[in-house]
Amino acid sequence: MKIGTEHVECAICGCFDYKVIGQGPDYEFDTSRDVWQSVECTGCGHLFLNPRPTIDNAKTIYPSDYYPPLDFSSGYRRKYWQSELYWRNRVTQA
Repeated sequence: MKIGTEHVECAICGCFDYKVIGQGPDYEFDTSRDVWQSVECTGCGHLFLNPRPTIDNAKTIYPSDYYPPLDFSSGYRRKYWQSELYWRNRVTQA
């Protein structure tokens, strides 16, 4: 099954520049034969899938008990990780 994907910016800093750090199929859930690409944001170092499954296809890739819960309707994840990055930077600069 081919999964629809979309290219996205970094959820932490909004940067569109990244470097590929690895790629491979979904070994854990075996939901498709697509090859997924893990990337590192060149702006802040955040690691994420890019391209990623579209919101319509996310529930095909991630089962309902996958953590964290799939809540694409809010900016919760971005706010969480921006806060996390802020505190990590404060700790490392102290």
